[in-house]
Amino acid sequence: MKSLHHASVVGFKRIYENERFMMIEMEYVVGGQLKRLYKQTTKPTDEHVALVMKSILEGVAYIHDLSIIHRDLKPENILLATTDPKCSDVKIVDFGLSAVFYLDRSKNDNLKAGTLAYMAPEQAIKQTYSKKVDLWACGIVMYQLLCDGNHPWYIKGQKNPESTLKKL
Repeated sequence: MKSLHHASVVGFKRIYENERFMMIEMEYVVGGQLKRLYKQTTKPTDEHVALVMKSILEGVAYIHDLSIIHRDLKPENILLATTDPKCSDVKIVDFGLSAVFYLDRSKNDNLKAGTLAYMAPEQAIKQTYSKKVDLWACGIVMYQLLCDGNHPWYIKGQKNPESTLKKL
């Protein structure tokens, strides 16, 4: 995280450690989770969603250029930079499941890591995957921003969401 310096990626400051805990000090981001946009009474316009997605995709392109796959992009891991309801600047957070992507695919771990409702099918069934899994998650996030937070496949309370992904 020390090497990440982009307007759409949360800033890392330092790590504190004691016998029981490791604490990561990061940039303070005041706007809250991205899902705040579709939970407010005034829904975001298509133009606003386009600006938000531009900010997200710029951050994703940046980390991909550094050969990093986030693997857990979802509204909870994307924060709004300000409390302004028209804010389109975001900060991608939670790199705990991220991994370095190697062109030599034999070096990639291809773990089923992340949140199932945002996983690309190849990631969910542990096939070889690439940076494109982050773009799949971005597509779901965009759908949710445009559709009042609804997910394109997952229905809240669904018993077996894996079966939906296997059909894809």
